[in-house]
Amino acid sequence: LSMYGNNVSGIKNKTVINQTFGKFGESIQFSGTNAGGNTNYFMNISNSSSLDSFNKTGQISIETWFYIANDLSTQTIELVNLLGAENGTRRLNLRTSFLSGSRVISSYVDNGDAGESANGATGISNNQWYHAAMTYDKQTLKVYLNGILDGSLAIVSYIPSINWTAIGDSPTQRFNISMDDVAIWNITLNNDAIAEH
Repeated sequence: LSMYGNNVSGIKNKTVINQTFGKFGESIQFSGTNAGGNTNYFMNISNSSSLDSFNKTGQISIETWFYIANDLSTQTIELVNLLGAENGTRRLNLRTSFLSGSRVISSYVDNGDAGESANGATGISNNQWYHAAMTYDKQTLKVYLNGILDGSLAIVSYIPSINWTAIGDSPTQRFNISMDDVAIWNITLNNDAIAEH
């Protein structure tokens, strides 16, 4: 499902995920429905030391292509969510948020006591592929849309060891969304590198 050719093993909750057209070949699709009333409607990547890179380098980047189909809600859609605890009290994510009447790209950092977010300024439409990225170096949180810096926030925080990673997660609602080429890096990608992806 990825042009990088490094599909992650240990994925749970596969029953609510389909393969469909993608930005590059096929993508993962969250259909917006969930048989049996099961609330686990996201991809849960099992704990791995390879995902716990932030504490080792002090840098992290997350990127993905995403496509929202006919989403009429104002809910936050968490594209990639790195969590330091099962209850999600300490986390870092790449998401879309509905702010001032428009859906924008966003990234949120929470150290367990307080959270802050960097929000983009460019509106996101339905039925269109977008490339989203975030970078964080424990000093500045940045978000990018289609390879262009769209928002930033100076923030010094602490994220603990990553216990698990959720893809396509929303706290209370299901969405019809497709994602392609999800990547997590233990470096802070520069503008040129993000634009190339």
